[in-house]
Amino acid sequence: MDAIHVASSRRVCLKRIALPAEQSVELQIIQFLSSEQRQKDPRNHAVPLLDVLRAHDHCFLILPLCRSLFPPIELFNTLGEGLDFVDQTLEGFAYLHEVGIAHRDCAISNMVMDADKMLPHSFHPDFLTKDMRARRLRGVRSRTHVAGVKYYFIDFGESMKFDSTENVRIDVWSKASIHAPETLDDDRPPYDPFKVDIWAAGTTYANVLVKVRHFRTVQLLF
Repeated sequence: MDAIHVASSRRVCLKRIALPAEQSVELQIIQFLSSEQRQKDPRNHAVPLLDVLRAHDHCFLILPLCRSLFPPIELFNTLGEGLDFVDQTLEGFAYLHEVGIAHRDCAISNMVMDADKMLPHSFHPDFLTKDMRARRLRGVRSRTHVAGVKYYFIDFGESMKFDSTENVRIDVWSKASIHAPETLDDDRPPYDPFKVDIWAAGTTYANVLVKVRHFRTVQLLF
């Protein structure tokens, strides 16, 4: 659901969580990442939390409306644009892991971009080929033309926060769309969630840059 955040006049989306705010681990994690101190760090690529609407049995997260990268309508025009995406998201994963957070669902569907500079007439949240008035997109600019965009992580519903990153092992099933081999078996041993994040991110990069965009230079890396 999209809306206008009156306090900032920004277009936003509302994410419903089927738990009271006090019981939501996802809310706790995104609040931690959205603190003033954390938001000042340029390595923090978690989408910022603007507000929370609370009810007795559920809550809504108020988040900036960002452009989905899936399906890949305007993924990357050049290899440089693709590598900037990799660089930013790896920086973001390194930051999450540094503060003890494993995302645990590192698929392209959970990575978005601030596309305001690329789309001067904005976009429709449900029809990505339309502008905010449901007309055909016009004046679309490339990432290169606007000197790049910023990428963000969304959906911390599977995420976990740890006090330390040393010798962390868990045996928790994830609803993630990409699973590392060591997480699949019913009799799996405890695994390192931070390493699983990196494996899933690498799989995402291979899917996007090689299978979708067919960048042959990158293919040598996978």
